Amino acid sequence: MKKLALSIGIIAFALFAQGQNSAIDKLFAKYSDKEGFTSVSISKAMFSLFANENESKDEFNKAIKGLESIRILSLDDTYPKGDINFYKEITKNLPLKDYEELMSTREKNQVFKMLIRKKGSVITEFLMIGGGDDNVMIAITGNIDLKTISKLSKTLDIKEMDAIEKIDKK
Repeated sequence: MKKLALSIGIIAFALFAQGQNSAIDKLFAKYSDKEGFTSVSISKAMFSLFANENESKDEFNKAIKGLESIRILSLDDTYPKGDINFYKEITKNLPLKDYEELMSTREKNQVFKMLIRKKGSVITEFLMIGGGDDNVMIAITGNIDLKTISKLSKTLDIKEMDAIEKIDKK
């Protein structure tokens, strides 16, 4: 009986944990291979390769040390505006109560939010969502230091991550 209860508990936890990222996973899966969208997925293995190539850059290695993944999805400017809204698609299925809002802007047909999820005092997930006229989604997982992530975005020249620098200045 104990084994059954433990098994059910483990399965329920796994489903709950998967459900929290499923909104992000679904959006990425839905659009990443379609024309008019740009998608980037960087895995932990790729971070290891970056670290080996940049042994002299301590700052860079510090930034990527605890990262698990970075996924970026953006809608190209050539795509008709108004047909797609990443913010609405993600937030209808994302448990927002599990996230802390860092920044939010709303202007006409545009919503932009930066959210983090923590385990204790450690940031384990950073999520940036823009929806409306400009659609972008950046999801970073791992042990995250926003200041070093900001520097990493400059090193890798990822323009979609420029907004993280604004948080550093607060």
